[in-house]
Amino acid sequence: MKNNLITDMESNQVESQIEHKILRCLKDGDMQAFSLVYNFYWDGLYTFALRLMKEESLAQDVLHDVFTELWARHKRLNIQSSIKDYLFICTKNRCFKLLGKLRRLNELEEHLLLDIAVEHDELSYKELSDQLDGLLARLPTKTRAIFIMSREDDLSYKQIAKKMNLSIKSVEYHISKVLNKLRKAL
Repeated sequence: MKNNLITDMESNQVESQIEHKILRCLKDGDMQAFSLVYNFYWDGLYTFALRLMKEESLAQDVLHDVFTELWARHKRLNIQSSIKDYLFICTKNRCFKLLGKLRRLNELEEHLLLDIAVEHDELSYKELSDQLDGLLARLPTKTRAIFIMSREDDLSYKQIAKKMNLSIKSVEYHISKVLNKLRKAL
């Protein structure tokens, strides 16, 4: 048991020294060190990004950005933990940033679609209203007055009949005449 612990400690020291040397080479602009880091960590980072992004192309885009930024900042790198930890944190942050942008884009798209739907409904309402006005203008005066009292003034057939000095059946006839014309026109 004691030998295993010593072996593990020695192994960790060796890994730390190797990583420190790779980091130094990376800071010096050594493309082989960059390739080594890229090839060694790509698969694990890709799996991690894919779990967060849930889409292969987005996960690949995130890693492309992470490694592009790593190379762009290689002279100014200040990695306090391990390269692995640094890359996973960069990947996580990049994923969350992209997911936030995508969420805002989706919200904007939904808002725009809602605006378009409202505009369409307003146009449809305006068109229907114009058609109704045109149809009402072509009706005989008495029929138009009866329909307006029924629909706009919200009077009952009995109230309209009394006001117009007509029978309820006559009011029903005029209303049904208008509604039939409306069905045909619309």
